[in-house]
Amino acid sequence: MARKIKVLYVSAECSPYSGAGGLGEVAGALPGAIAEQDIDIRRIVPLHRETTQKLRFRSNFPVKMGDRYQTCLVKYDFEEKEVPTYFVGNDYYFNRDGIYKQYDDGERFLFFCKAVVGFLEDTSFKPDIIHINDWHAGMIPMLLKSSGLNFKTVNTIHNLIYNGWIGAEYLQDENLPMEYLTRIDYPNLLNFMKAGIIYSDVITTVSSTFAGEMQDEGKGFGMEELLREKGGVIGILNGVDAEKYNPVSDSEIYANYSHKNAAAKKENKKSLQREFGLDESDVPIISAVTRLEDQKGIDILIESIETFRGECQFVILGSGRKVYEDKLLSLCSKHPGRIAVRIGYSLEAAKKIYAGSDIYVMPSLYEPGGMGQLIAMRYGTVPVVRGTGGLRDTVEDFEVNRKKGTGFLFERYSHLDLNGALEKAVGLYNTPEWSQIVGNCMKHDVSWKKAGKKYADLYREIV
Repeated sequence: MARKIKVLYVSAECSPYSGAGGLGEVAGALPGAIAEQDIDIRRIVPLHRETTQKLRFRSNFPVKMGDRYQTCLVKYDFEEKEVPTYFVGNDYYFNRDGIYKQYDDGERFLFFCKAVVGFLEDTSFKPDIIHINDWHAGMIPMLLKSSGLNFKTVNTIHNLIYNGWIGAEYLQDENLPMEYLTRIDYPNLLNFMKAGIIYSDVITTVSSTFAGEMQDEGKGFGMEELLREKGGVIGILNGVDAEKYNPVSDSEIYANYSHKNAAAKKENKKSLQREFGLDESDVPIISAVTRLEDQKGIDILIESIETFRGECQFVILGSGRKVYEDKLLSLCSKHPGRIAVRIGYSLEAAKKIYAGSDIYVMPSLYEPGGMGQLIAMRYGTVPVVRGTGGLRDTVEDFEVNRKKGTGFLFERYSHLDLNGALEKAVGLYNTPEWSQIVGNCMKHDVSWKKAGKKYADLYREIV
């Protein structure tokens, strides 16, 4: 009998231990789906302040950072976990409020990269493959190659716009060949994302469409040529945690329901209207749970809210650029009962919105994979999305005659085109066709099973 392939999965965040967005959701769920494919997979993540679970001490060792050393404290959580998880601890770097947007993120995550390499030298668990995610782990493949450590590396790019940089002085003690440093922008700030692309063995991303888009001139944020040189990018669609987001058993929504009794969704709608101060009328509620950033299409969403004349209500949950926060709050004050805005984020509020609204809008400028549209479908909330990246790959445009499809797509990045798609959705509300599309959404398989199998197949091919 062949031995199990061993994989170390590296991420800057991981639900339920820590999380700031989609990466944490992926790291929390995908490895479990991979483990079900007879793969021995373990995770390693930073020990952030928000991690409150009881962990066990494993080891500690020094990590050289420029002209000084920092201690790496390794802890682990193996108890009743399908995926054992190691934690890289260092209070100076990770005992902080928030996971990102620190003044020294480059230094913090270079420490993480070096600590992972030190862990691999120190542990009895010898993986066949190191699977890294995004720029935070981007230096690992280069450091492995320079150290003579013969591990295969897979690099999953979730968002190409974020790169990460560090001064060359932090890597000069590694005795890296100058050609290594030159390729990642020496003598300027060294680029984590570029290092991860150049020195990884295989590049994957979170949808087939984005795998192609990121190699097109002007769409890869300066990395197009490097990605083409790698011989292509493999697109594997994201899923969502089908147990965490389950309207049948979710204790955080107002009332439970399934595709067989989707009428019970109306109870969630009425409760959502009461809690968020919306008029209690049976018009479609259009929602968004999102970062208020340019990438998410918030500018055209705001224009759409201002100009859309269909009978509907809007509820928005999120935070980000203050100019967007202020505009949304202003709209809310001008249209009480029709528009509700809550700045910030909580999982409970997000779930109530998914369960209580009718239409979920994602007008993204670009979207590598996207998870909001998948969660919305899980709760029978019909997605209206722009046809880009993973949105195109996960939402099938509804065809009335064939009764097929799970949402509505629009192509041009314009609030007018967004309004056109919303008109189609709102026009079908409370019709037999609406019941059909809601049922299509709720029966659509958005779990991690397919992705887990595809990654397991990829690992076997690499090994």
